[in-house]
This record gives sequence, structure tokens and C-alpha cells, in this order.
Amino acid sequence: MTRRLPHRIAAGAVAAAVAASALIASAPAAAAPAIDAPTSGDVDYFADRVEGLREGSVFETATFERFQFLLNSGDRIAVVLGGPGDGRFDAAAAAIDAAAVEAGIDTVIAFDPRLDGDSVDIRTDPNAAYSKLWDDLVANSLNQDSEPLFDTGASPENDPFVFVFDGNRQVGGLADRVVAALPAPDGAETGFGEAVEELFAAASAEEFDTSSQFDFLAGEFNRKHVRDYADASLYGGAIFDESERADFALQSVTYPELINLLEDDEEHVILFGGTWCHNTRAVVKDVNRAAVDAGVENVYVFDLRVDGASGGALHIRDTASPYAHLYGDLVEQYLPGLRTEYVTEGDRANPVAYYPGGDRSAPLIKAQKLQVPYLIQYDATLEAPIVQDWIRDNGDGTFKEYMTEWWWVEGLPGKNSRNAAPEIWAAQQRTAWDLADEGIAKIDKFFDGSVTTPSAPAKPTASVDGSAVTVSWAAPTGETGTRSTGYDVALNGGTPVRVGPEATSYTFTGLAAGDYTATVVARNGLGGSPSSPAAASVRVLAAPETPGSGQTPTPAPSQPLPETTEPRELQLAVSGDLRPGGRIEVIGSGYDAEIPSVRVELHSTPSLLGNATIAADGTFRLAATIPSDVPAGAHSVVVYVGGVEVSRTAVTVAAAPGTALAETGANAAAALGLGALALLALGTALVTRRRRIA
Repeated sequence: MTRRLPHRIAAGAVAAAVAASALIASAPAAAAPAIDAPTSGDVDYFADRVEGLREGSVFETATFERFQFLLNSGDRIAVVLGGPGDGRFDAAAAAIDAAAVEAGIDTVIAFDPRLDGDSVDIRTDPNAAYSKLWDDLVANSLNQDSEPLFDTGASPENDPFVFVFDGNRQVGGLADRVVAALPAPDGAETGFGEAVEELFAAASAEEFDTSSQFDFLAGEFNRKHVRDYADASLYGGAIFDESERADFALQSVTYPELINLLEDDEEHVILFGGTWCHNTRAVVKDVNRAAVDAGVENVYVFDLRVDGASGGALHIRDTASPYAHLYGDLVEQYLPGLRTEYVTEGDRANPVAYYPGGDRSAPLIKAQKLQVPYLIQYDATLEAPIVQDWIRDNGDGTFKEYMTEWWWVEGLPGKNSRNAAPEIWAAQQRTAWDLADEGIAKIDKFFDGSVTTPSAPAKPTASVDGSAVTVSWAAPTGETGTRSTGYDVALNGGTPVRVGPEATSYTFTGLAAGDYTATVVARNGLGGSPSSPAAASVRVLAAPETPGSGQTPTPAPSQPLPETTEPRELQLAVSGDLRPGGRIEVIGSGYDAEIPSVRVELHSTPSLLGNATIAADGTFRLAATIPSDVPAGAHSVVVYVGGVEVSRTAVTVAAAPGTALAETGANAAAALGLGALALLALGTALVTRRRRIA
């Protein structure tokens, strides 16, 4: 299976140790049993809803956003105002279809100003936010003509109103965009079809050219991302490219179309989201890719914002909307078993309150609020019609929706806009990248149930050069169906180092004398593989001249470095009974109070002493016991934040029995060596990675 190979840039320090406690805290629940891949059930909305209309007619719906896009595209398009459920449209639809075919017109855009297919008509709606939508269409596009028609000539009584619109047409240097128009006569009686034929014939001297769903959706996703996030080095550039035009499964649908889909007896894939939404923009490329790879021809995209842009009154998933019932009724009637991050009661309560059926004399009720993007596989014939959803099941009755960003999906650094401390920012980046990786892997699994975690890598090799140990491995064999996200490499079972998916070796430097073996775990967005067999043991004969873990790769000179801040003066002190089995106290100061906790280890061979919480004043205290099997001699107490070493201090463990106390580390930061570089790298150093599909 072919997958795209996106570019990832990761903070250098993120390629360092990943604390086990952090992995446990962020791990998703165990995967549910595999579900058959969704099918691509097609639906003909107009044939379904208009009696006597042939399948495959010329009609194509347009959401308000797409209609606005088409009017501004410069295309020459045939348009009819109206839609199924309006008796006048239903009576005239077959005649309009036949007239278009006769004139050689492949597509007639059917824009229904009744956004719900019933009573919410933007031409007559009493709500100012809705009536303004029509007013703006008229002023900015429809009435850009030498003989404006749409102030009085496009009332509901004139539906179906047929016209030809050319966004580039001018007469005498002035806009004259309406080429020809024909309001329907009362009852759309006999003769209307012939009149439409004449209109289309007169207007078809020039070629019609209706922009496709790719032109609209891909174009708007790209335009809005670049508009909102101009710096491609931080946020990524255009989302879609021309190579995806031929294989484009996404199709925007109107509210009445969505209802038709939810009542259809075929299986469908539906994506709730919109071009306005940066979280939708983050994943929509991968939704399309995975759907195409799986042979799913249509992913129906429904935007809960009726204009594709605005919140409040125009967002039907908002309690503030006068038409919140359009969302609430939909959830109540069609989406039983909906699983969302937000709930209707309790600490996580964030419901949508609405009047059922729009009846304001009825009491308000609450609906669960889904956040976009939200992807479902739907089969109306089942008692539980949501066959699967794209959401993290936390395993405790709660759920997490994949709210990520395009730059995290692409492995880019983003911007530290809140000026978080380097170690905080690096931890936030790591969390964001991990969520994005998981979300994309879950999209792949949504469309292909065979997607899985990697198999275990083969036994790695280890070699020694002075105080450095280089671990080498080969990528595991076999397809996983989703992209690789890297490897965790560990010495002697200690805290692993995370490296990129293209890596096949990693060098640990600054190691103390002793015996070392190594293991490797391969990772993708679904999790880690079983551990590889341990490499044959190698021996470091001499302690390093400069203490330091060396677990942060040095960035290549060509890699860009983001903004930095001055390192803190970290203090670390150890006191107590420094012998095997002895009780000690580790005291740190100068740490960022926003760091939730630190991990403290005893090296050379890493041994966990414990985890400590950072107090509001930036200090921590940890009471610990030195492991009973620690050999006498020189060691270090090492502090990790988010799996990255930030400070250490040297200690000497006595062999002889006794109770003599020792205290070390008046200024740990000064003795940090490579550890100090790790602290800076945590928020600044970047190394290039490529995510490989395995």
C-alpha cells in the first residue's frame, strides 16, 4: 500500500529519553476489534427526492459556501434557485434537466436558499445574520449586472429561478454577469421547459465550466490555511496539490443532503468539518488519501456553519443559534450512541441546548456537542448506525477528539507564541506530535482495519568507542498500513531515547565504565512494537572525561533554530546515607513551576530513584533509597523533564558500612556538561526526520 512520506522536524531533545510515566499518561486505550473497511455507497439526492427525475441528472447541489465560491470563480455556470421538497422545483426539475442535456450542459448548480430544505430561507428569514447572507450574495455577485434582477426577481415565488452566470463577463467595461435568466411562472406549467431550452441554447455559445469539488474544497482548505498561517517553515504550506485532483473523494453536502444520506440504506462515510476549521485542515488530506487507498469513492463533508465561516447564530451546533434544533434534532434522531469528548452533564459538560423541532414553547433539551473534525462510518439499516467513529477511547467512559494542527501532522515546529520555557515548549511539541501521529494512524485504521503496530525489530548490535556506545538496527519487516514515527532505543533497560523513523543507529556518549546492552522498539501512531532482543553486551573501560548523558543528538548546522531563552540556574543537592540501601534526599531548585514533575535516576547504570512534583517556587524534594545492588564508586544523580536530562550532580557511593553523611552539588548547572546542552536543545535544537511507512 502506497502512503505519502511527509517531512518531520523534531526538537533535538525530543530525540532524547521518553519518560515511562509520560508514555503511560498519554497512551490510548486498547484498540477495539477490527471493523470491516467502509464501502463507498453512492447516493443520488435529486433522484431520491424528486419523483420521476432520472438518476444521474445534471443537478448538483451547492452549499452556501460553495455557491459563493462558484459566483466568485469566474466560471460560466448554469444555476437554478430551489431544491427538492419545493413543489414548484419538483414539477420543473425533469424539464430543466432535459433542456440542459439538449444544450450540452453537463452541470446545473442547484442552490437552495432554504438552507434546511424547508423553512430557513435566507431571502426571507427574520434573523438578521441569515438574511444578510442573501443580501451579501446579491450585492457582491448576483446584482453585478447591467440590469439587476435579484432585488425583486428572486423571491421564493419565482423558484425554480433559472439563470446563467458568468463571473468574468463585462459589457462596455462594466460587470454584466447574468447572461440570461428565467423566473419560473406560476405552477411551472407547460412551456417552461421550452423556455429553459431557449435560455440555455442562447447562453451556450460559450463553454460552460463549473469548478469541481476539488477546486472548491482543496482550494479553500489551502487558501485559508495559507491566509491564517503564512510562515510555511513553522506551519507548513498548501495542504493539497494538483496531483490529488484525479483521486479526490471529498464532497461537500448541504443539510438536506446530509439528512438524505442518514436515511439512505447504503453505508456512507461522513466527515463533519469545514474549510474554516484549522483542526479539519490538519487531517483532511489524510482522510482523502486513506479513503482513496481503501477504494472509498465518496467522503461526504458537512459543515455545521451554514456559511462555512461564522460562529454564533450561523453555527447550528451552537446554543446561540436560532436554529440549534437542526443540530440537536439530527443528533437525537440519527446519531444514537454518539461518542464525544464533551458531555451533557458533570465536569466536562458542554452541551448544545435547543428547542426540539424549533418549537420555542417546548422546554430546552441538551444534545452532545461533537467537535470537528469528526469522522464516522454510518449505516442507517443498523440499530446502532454509527459503525465506527474516529475518536480516542480513554477506556474509562471518556473520549478525546483529535484536535491537532497541520504543522504537527507534518512534523513542523510550530511557534512558541506564549513564550513557554524551552523544556515546557519541547514537552508541548512532543505531546502535539504524538497526538497528530496517533490521529493519522487512527484515520488509516478507520479505512483499513488491518493497520497495526510494527513488529519487533531484529536483534540490534552495539559497538564501543571510548566512552560511547553506538547501537545499530534494521527497520522491522512487514507492512503496518500507516507511517512509522520512530524508534525508542534503550541501554540496560533504562529510559529510552526517541529517534526519527529514518534512523538506523544512535550513539550514547559520555558513559561511565561498565557493561551495556541495548534494545530497540519501533513505533507508529498506534503504539510501540514488542522490544527487540537485547544486543550482545559491550564494555566501556574508562569513564568519560566530562560527565553527561549525551542523549541529545547535535543538530545539523543546516537546521534552523527557533527563538531561545536563557537557561535557568538549576540547583541540585543530594544528602543522606550514600551507600547501597541507604536513604537519601534529593533537593532541586530553579525549575519551572509549570513542569508537572521530574524523574530522578541514579547513573551509571540507570536506576529510578523516583518522581517528584515541582512546587510553586520551582523546588522539589525527593526521599529515595539507593538500590542495594549499586556498586561502590563514582555515580551521578540525574534529573529528567519529559524524558530529557536537564541536570545532574556527581555522588560517590561508599562500599564500607557506616552512617557518614555526604552532601554534593552546590551548583548542578555549572557541572552539567552535555546535560546543559540537553536543556537548551529541549526547546531549540531541531533535527530533520522523515516518517517512513512500514
